[in-house]
Amino acid sequence: MTNVLLAIDGNFYGKVISDFVVNHHWAPNTQFKLIHVIDPSDDDVYTEAQWEREEQTDSKELLEQVAVRIHKVLPETNVSQFIRHGEPREEILKEAAEWPAHLIVLGSHGRRSNANRTSLGSVSLSVLSEAQSTVILVRVPQKKIEALAAEAEKSSSH
Repeated sequence: MTNVLLAIDGNFYGKVISDFVVNHHWAPNTQFKLIHVIDPSDDDVYTEAQWEREEQTDSKELLEQVAVRIHKVLPETNVSQFIRHGEPREEILKEAAEWPAHLIVLGSHGRRSNANRTSLGSVSLSVLSEAQSTVILVRVPQKKIEALAAEAEKSSSH
């Protein structure tokens, strides 16, 4: 059995990582665990409780969309979903070690980073450097970001 941890950070990487998963061949009995980490230090506009509630709802929806997409293509696959609170690097590494994950898949940049940069985001670099398992970084090309943003804008205006 192969355990694959998919660290999902936002809609763009959720879509791109689910594309990666559904377009690859996996060994029988591969298990996928989706994790989204809510970092309380990301936003200081709302009170922490308001922000946590909104982020929790958005995170559940995001993970559910990715899980449904994976199940459609890989119906025999076990996909679990988890939301964690804390520093993303620490939570991803902790989850990968405790499960244990044989493979970690995450985006090359977080929401606060420019995905068109040539350097890695700090979370990606830390996980790549410190993980005990294999790590695959998925990059979102600028054209894909623009297409996904246009698609999101179109669907929200209807």
